[in-house]
Amino acid sequence: MAKVFRSQVYILFLSILFSCANQTQPTGGPKDEEPPVLESSSPRQGELNVEAKQIELDMNEAIKLNSFKEQLIITPRIDAEYTVKYRKNKVIITFDETLPDSTTYTFNFREAIQDITEGNSPENLKLAFSTGSYLDSMSVSGQVFNLLTDGPGENITVALYTLNDTLDIFSGPPLYFTKTNAEGIYSFENIKIDTYHIYAFDDNNKNLTNQSKSESYGFSAESLVLDSSVTELNIPIQLLNIRELELQSFRQSGTVFTLKFNKHVVNYSLQPADSSLTLQSNFTDNSHETIQIFNTVPIADSLMVFVDASDSLQLHILDTAWVRFEETQRKPLEFKHDLKLSKVITDQRLVQGSVIFSKPITTINLDSTYIYIDSLHIYPLDSTHFTWNFYQDHMDFSYLLDRSLFEKPDETKEDQSPPQSQPDTTQPADTTQTDSLATDQPKPELSPHIRFAPNSFISAQNDSSQNITQDFTFAKPDQFGTIILEVETQEPNFFIQLLDSRDQVVQEKYNLTNFEFKYIEPGTYRIRILIDSNQNGQWDPGNILLNTEPEPVLFYHSSTDQQEITIRANFEIVPDPIVF
Repeated sequence: MAKVFRSQVYILFLSILFSCANQTQPTGGPKDEEPPVLESSSPRQGELNVEAKQIELDMNEAIKLNSFKEQLIITPRIDAEYTVKYRKNKVIITFDETLPDSTTYTFNFREAIQDITEGNSPENLKLAFSTGSYLDSMSVSGQVFNLLTDGPGENITVALYTLNDTLDIFSGPPLYFTKTNAEGIYSFENIKIDTYHIYAFDDNNKNLTNQSKSESYGFSAESLVLDSSVTELNIPIQLLNIRELELQSFRQSGTVFTLKFNKHVVNYSLQPADSSLTLQSNFTDNSHETIQIFNTVPIADSLMVFVDASDSLQLHILDTAWVRFEETQRKPLEFKHDLKLSKVITDQRLVQGSVIFSKPITTINLDSTYIYIDSLHIYPLDSTHFTWNFYQDHMDFSYLLDRSLFEKPDETKEDQSPPQSQPDTTQPADTTQTDSLATDQPKPELSPHIRFAPNSFISAQNDSSQNITQDFTFAKPDQFGTIILEVETQEPNFFIQLLDSRDQVVQEKYNLTNFEFKYIEPGTYRIRILIDSNQNGQWDPGNILLNTEPEPVLFYHSSTDQQEITIRANFEIVPDPIVF
């Protein structure tokens, strides 16, 4: 019995002993907000003539690693592989081979090392040393920002290539590189005296090169002569595909013949070898990478077609395609439309909008196409009210309503719909259309609307449009705001753009120095200035292949350095003059 009792006491003692030895994170107490501090390193900070395959860091507290190889930036670039280990407060980096001599190396740890309790990282932890007899001391700093939105370029790679380097951001990794912070700020230190090309680019796949199809980039056309430190070298970035435009394939696809390109096409033209023929075609979708040709001309076997296409860099290609149509059991794709209608502002009286079709339109029937206000005021539409794009798949329309419709006999009556009145006899009218409306009168209780009756539009595949209609939304001038602007500049050619909160262009003016942005919906806006330096009537995005920077883009700032302008209904805003 005594032996059993002693055994139980012994087991209890061991249990207590191991419980005390088991280290766990302490609970309670104040939050640890102090990051780890580097106490010592090997090599030491600034040490010269280093010959080592291993780097050791000793911190002042227990640490953990955080995506170490993603966070650590070593410059200049090291091709050798390395492993990293840590225990308690020590980090050990071991390279497969000794670092090359006569080189200054900088290890920027960013957030690779964190304390074990709260995940705090040391602020700006860097280690610089040299495998030669001196330490390079040149530095470069600045900011990366989005060219067209002015937003900071966060986590953007900034790269330096020597002038005689055969590589660039599209073909190989840089000699020196760093990453921007959340504000788009970057900084290089301990750089060798030399002349460099400097770039900034997205590196989403972390391969230290840029894929211009999906990753933004920017550059400085002027070489960076680094014989003294440089600050405020700012780099704008944009998404601009620099790949050469190519016609990748052409073939029949169902009931259409398609031309497939490798990137976005801005404009194109198709010229059959038989000049008496005209092909009906358009883009298949908003990517503008595929053109579809419709079987609307007689083709005995195949037809040679000359293709002229251009991209966003305004670079053209000329190619040929052999178009042919074989019998198929597949049905044509659905004929779709998208009607967009703007608000009708009562003192403007303008009905305007657009219809986008999935196929080119070859025939228009306007027998029952009209604007309906009420049973007494029905206005037929004719071809003078429409404007078509080159491919005949986008139609803009506009119609000026009678002024009398908006004259209220009772000024105290609150009604957004215009009262009944006699139509303006000065408006163009087609008597045949008016007669046909008599057999297709809308019901008096209908809301004001625009209507394109069934069969109004016939596509290149003989599809007939369905009923296309949408009610008007009427708005009074006092529901909008106005910005009155003054521009002070020596630039001869420029665009002033009003951007909404999504950075979409709401209104635009060209070469005006005193003007108004009127009828602005309440909300928050910014003003963007595009400089037309070459005076060709458009803003050009530049071309990195030709070392041509984009034309300048500026954003309005108030005297208190505010960009945003808040618009309220029935208010006029007079900002500080725009000076550039």
